[in-house]
Amino acid sequence: MQTLSKAQKEHLTEQLSTYLLDELSIDIGGFDAEFLCDFVIEQFAPHFYNQGLAAAQLKMQQQVDLISDAVDELIMPTER
Repeated sequence: MQTLSKAQKEHLTEQLSTYLLDELSIDIGGFDAEFLCDFVIEQFAPHFYNQGLAAAQLKMQQQVDLISDAVDELIMPTER
């Protein structure tokens, strides 16, 4: 699984900190927000990653089915 860039992680940490303050009135410092962000990433990222892979696999299978159908249309009849 790919890791986030420093800029992406900083952005997510800021979003998490802002959300906690705006929605839950919890003011946490940057250090704590970063630890919480790391925890959320570690716990949730594998689920989202696997969901993304499943969606990609489904899309790929649909495309393979289309190609298979197109090849079937090219089959020429043969006499016996």
